[in-house]
Amino acid sequence: MITKIKDWEKFQHYKNRRPPWIRLYRDILDDPDFYEMSGDDFKLLSMLWLIASEDPELEGKLPDSKKLAFRLRISEAKLGQALKRLNCWVISDTSNVLADCLQHAIPDQTRSEQIQSRYRADTEQIQKSKENPFSAGFVMFWSRYPKKVGKLKANEEWKKATKLAAPADIIAAVMAQKTGAAWMKDGGQYIPNPATWLHQGRWEDEIEVYRPPPPAGERLTASEQLQRRNEEALRRAMEE
Repeated sequence: MITKIKDWEKFQHYKNRRPPWIRLYRDILDDPDFYEMSGDDFKLLSMLWLIASEDPELEGKLPDSKKLAFRLRISEAKLGQALKRLNCWVISDTSNVLADCLQHAIPDQTRSEQIQSRYRADTEQIQKSKENPFSAGFVMFWSRYPKKVGKLKANEEWKKATKLAAPADIIAAVMAQKTGAAWMKDGGQYIPNPATWLHQGRWEDEIEVYRPPPPAGERLTASEQLQRRNEEALRRAMEE
């Protein structure tokens, strides 16, 4: 079984040379599956990209599982589990990529197009159930919103919100804000209720990059402490 990186020839083509680096397209910043990926899986995927760049045939192929596990310093069992989680990014000649997996890192595909594609797929599936009282768009929104409270009220606000913005754009904003500082701080305790978020049009909010706090016992330098104080003061000023 040959395992390789999906679409390697299209996005990492270098003709007859193998540079000591790989290309990383900005489009992954707007990729829904990228945002849902854990930090450990992204680190693993980055290492797989680098290892694939060593393929002498320039096709993005990866070595056999035993050698690959050794290169990644993990067991073959953990490697197999990780490859299943990354099945939209890594493929093999005997596996079938999930039908609803989006194409990744396509330069001319916008965030809206990616979300619209998944939105249509979810719509078709949800509309098959006649007993579902919620619209397909709301079900997709609800499944991705991290705080599950006030579903009926949120459904009412969803109907109003979709008159002001496209459902795909609202859902894209949820997926982007999930990794922002406002929602990541203190274990997500500042995430607004979904109905409130929709009512206030918060899909238009700008996203502040999340910077995790230093591990317990780790001391910050004077400049780092000053930067943290300035950031905290700016945050409080914006909230007032």
